[in-house]
Amino acid sequence: MTIANLPNYASFTGTGSVGPFTFSFVFLEDSEISVEITDLLGIVVLLTQNVDYVVAGAGNNAGGSVTLMTALTTGWTLEVKRTLPLEQSLELPDQGPFFAPAIEAALDYLTMICQQLDRAIKLGLIGPPGYSGVWIVAAGVPADGTGNNGDMYINSTTFDIYGPKAGGAWGSIVCNIKGAAGPGYGGTSVTSVTIGTGSKTFATQAGLAYLAGDYVRIVDSADASKWMEGQVTSYSGTSLVVTVTLTNGSGTIATWNISLAGVPGQTGATGPVSLPIIAAAGTVDAITATYSPAITLADLQLAGFVATGANATTTPTFAPNGLTAHTITKKGGQALAAGDIPAQYAVCILEYNLANTRWELLNPASAAGTSFASAAEAIAFTEAAKAIAPLTMLIPNYFTGLGLSHAADTDHDITCAVGWAMDTTNVRMLVLASPITKQDDATWATGTNAGGMAAGESIPVSGTIHWWLMGGAAVAVDMMCNNHATTELSPTLPAGYTWKRLIGSYRTDSSSKIINGDWWGTGLRRKLTFDTPILDVNVNNPGGNAITAALSTPAGIVTSAFLRAELYGNVSAFAFNISALNNADIAPLAHVLTVDQSSGTVTLPKVIQKQVETNTSSQIRYKLDASASGDIFQIATLGYEMTL
Repeated sequence: MTIANLPNYASFTGTGSVGPFTFSFVFLEDSEISVEITDLLGIVVLLTQNVDYVVAGAGNNAGGSVTLMTALTTGWTLEVKRTLPLEQSLELPDQGPFFAPAIEAALDYLTMICQQLDRAIKLGLIGPPGYSGVWIVAAGVPADGTGNNGDMYINSTTFDIYGPKAGGAWGSIVCNIKGAAGPGYGGTSVTSVTIGTGSKTFATQAGLAYLAGDYVRIVDSADASKWMEGQVTSYSGTSLVVTVTLTNGSGTIATWNISLAGVPGQTGATGPVSLPIIAAAGTVDAITATYSPAITLADLQLAGFVATGANATTTPTFAPNGLTAHTITKKGGQALAAGDIPAQYAVCILEYNLANTRWELLNPASAAGTSFASAAEAIAFTEAAKAIAPLTMLIPNYFTGLGLSHAADTDHDITCAVGWAMDTTNVRMLVLASPITKQDDATWATGTNAGGMAAGESIPVSGTIHWWLMGGAAVAVDMMCNNHATTELSPTLPAGYTWKRLIGSYRTDSSSKIINGDWWGTGLRRKLTFDTPILDVNVNNPGGNAITAALSTPAGIVTSAFLRAELYGNVSAFAFNISALNNADIAPLAHVLTVDQSSGTVTLPKVIQKQVETNTSSQIRYKLDASASGDIFQIATLGYEMTL
């Protein structure tokens, strides 16, 4: 949309009609329109929308109209104006696609705000006529030879005003524009005070502007990281009393700077508890871990680690980030039993008890009053699975790290970075401690730089390959891939492997080579951007009916495809839609500013970039409002986003 150089209001004189009163300026929402009437006495009344009047034409380039519920009295004035909130609500994701229509809509919105402010400035109060002379600002008393009759003069040294000059003389001082200095804020104190909360008294300067209820910050003049904040209880003479509620740093300070502080905001809602989980180090009974960012020994601090083995003693210790090692107990302080940390790769959740300086294991292999047959059963996740089950409620679908990238053979080799992921059944945490590289053009074999394809399967031609992290009770975590056309999302795992988790999917080209690209993201949603966009739709005169198109995205899963669409040539069409097949098939509408549509003049190509959800067959829908021979429509796939 373009915004014409038009005022953001329209005025009408009453003729005894209810309207409609039409206007030519653009507006996007009915709520942006306000209406007021002025009677013959000059009394202005603001009308209520949908009670006193209705609005039509939101989003129309030609403007809109207002229709009153009661006829406008002859001679009265009706004013319709557009008033927008002074805000900018468009948010663009970092390194995301370029949504030209959305950006154009935001620029249109800002242009309409400028028109609104332009009128406000022009309606500013206009003072009474003044003298026809000019203002002269200079130092010292004005000489009679300075300026002309009618001029005014300001002494920039004393701020005295003279004038208007008459008969060639300035006359005496008219007034002085410099007011008396008022009390100020700030101040210093040399009172020795210990940093802490509660009532604090400071000797400071007299004549300051502090009032009871003001918020102040008192800062160590030698170290700005040490400070106290609070509310002034009283200020009299040179005594300032403050009730301190916030502090930083410690110690007893005797050199303070005092200043106003902002009023503390309301306490926000409690956010989610952070639960860092990393591979443990040290030994099975003297466990260490290095978290980034580092954790502290705060009360109720949570920490998770992937064990290196079962604890052998009843008093194992935990020392994160080089902090003091403290004993691990069960919740409440009961001593652990040997094997409560059940085995290698078991995920353990600890909570710090500050009052008793201990770490409490929230998911021990044996709860109080419960016994298990053997450590072997815990390792095999049989009997011990009962005690470990609460873990799945804490971190279902957990996934971190495990980023995929191309190896030396970019056509067939994939490298997976270290990371952790719960398997698809939320029973087992799969931990990849070292990067691993696998080859899709060779049958799977254990370890890195080995084959990765499932036994009995081969690389598809223009198909889909799924990559899986997998593990078992007595085997090392490894990676494999399968051909979707052969086993879909149910690959046959090698002997000894029980658990799996999808970690990424690729498309192959007509030569059975992986379509190269770069992965982005670290959580459950990962984005792959192709090195070279793939032209998936290239049609001449596609007509005006909805058409289903297949994209170069993985099959078997729902993805969010990143697309660039262009309509050029004769350009008989005014608009087109690209939409997901699970959405309604709607007609393209010209001049509607949404990221789902593109519109413009018939002489220009129409181009959009957008994100569209595919079905499990990699399909989307496109539709033009019309077309003719010579109208070329193209869709290029830039990449896709998938949920792991």
